[in-house]
Amino acid sequence: MGYTHPTPVQRLSIPAVMEGTDLMVQAKTGSGKTLAFGLPILNRIDPLRPECQALIMAPTRELALQVASELHRAAAGLTLVSAVYGGVPIKEHMMAAQWSALLVGTPGRVRDLLERGVLRLDNIKTVVLDEADEMLDMGFKNDLEFILDAARNRKQTLLFSATFPKDILALARKYMHEAKRLQAEPAERTPTEITHRAVRTTAEKRLETLIEVLKGERLESCIIFCQTKSETPWLARKLKAAGFSADCLHGDMNQAQRFAVLEAYRAGSIRILVATEVAARGLDVAGVSHVINYEVPQSVEHYVHRSGRTGRAGKRGTSITLVSPREERSYARIEAVIGSQRPAAAPAPEQVPVEPVVRTRPPQVRRGPALEEFVGFAGKRADAHLALARHLLHTADPVTLVAALLADHPLIQEADSRPAGVESAPKGRRRAVSSRV
Repeated sequence: MGYTHPTPVQRLSIPAVMEGTDLMVQAKTGSGKTLAFGLPILNRIDPLRPECQALIMAPTRELALQVASELHRAAAGLTLVSAVYGGVPIKEHMMAAQWSALLVGTPGRVRDLLERGVLRLDNIKTVVLDEADEMLDMGFKNDLEFILDAARNRKQTLLFSATFPKDILALARKYMHEAKRLQAEPAERTPTEITHRAVRTTAEKRLETLIEVLKGERLESCIIFCQTKSETPWLARKLKAAGFSADCLHGDMNQAQRFAVLEAYRAGSIRILVATEVAARGLDVAGVSHVINYEVPQSVEHYVHRSGRTGRAGKRGTSITLVSPREERSYARIEAVIGSQRPAAAPAPEQVPVEPVVRTRPPQVRRGPALEEFVGFAGKRADAHLALARHLLHTADPVTLVAALLADHPLIQEADSRPAGVESAPKGRRRAVSSRV
């Protein structure tokens, strides 16, 4: 395959995996994790046993396919490895679940196959949780526990994660036995090959500033990250209208659409990919020269994983974040980790040629009552909807989902109808009005 030297995570992990012990490995995306656990697993696979001997869990369809492809290459073309994931008819995966010695899948699809009885884990040797923190962030905790319970006869559990928050440690304590913890690099460190920059802007001029930045950079291939799914096609259309080769990638696209966009991006026919967090983990595209955060990411971890899409394989990369005055405090937390300079002013017109741009406001977030008001308004009635809420969070973007739920909420209507500068009524009064509605 052309590899001559192991990466740090491979050098640490391969001997430990071969020993058969449970492992918790902290390593960032793009560090060579797939072969770190994949090569020892393939070394132990019996190709004459037509049953699942190893199961690798991944948070997204793209990562599952990427891991399966890499391990299929490492297996020298032997038909040992298959990928299963949502977004396609389950019949396409039923046969693969029965004969594949090494199965790579997303939690929801693997659980579905287990519940249908077409996948059995009675004689499984190894279970791998790849990008475990991302899977928990996406709400797959119950699915993972169901799968780990079904694979109770496993000999080894491997957990690979970029971070180790409390819920990851709790999962490890419950399902791992005397796990050895390895760290391939310091926690929350960003790749040294990446130059980090911030550009000041305002909410009203964010699109204009982005276009100025894009015209001032020598772009080879760029990923622009947005916070919500609904924002990605909007921004891609605006960039196309400004003359850029751009398209979008988000969770509401079907599998064929996602594959088509990714293939076009990899082939270079699309230079700018506007994406949600779905592309932040596990998406391996060579030659990404720039990552741009259209808004400040919600956490340091999200920033680290987004910026990790560039500066790979020893190449230089650039990570740029657009920072509005309201986002200064959030960016300061990121700045403390990456050690970058304070946000600079937007490029001056004499430095960066700027074509006339139609100023269009990006979607704005409405400000309404505080969180505790919504919780208090629902009270115990919310308990009856917990199961549906978990299902919706598995299948929809959380921000878009909340926006839809708040569209006709009485407290939001009250806030929108209140004249500017008028203080809200006392909480008791608001509850009385809401109860009548």
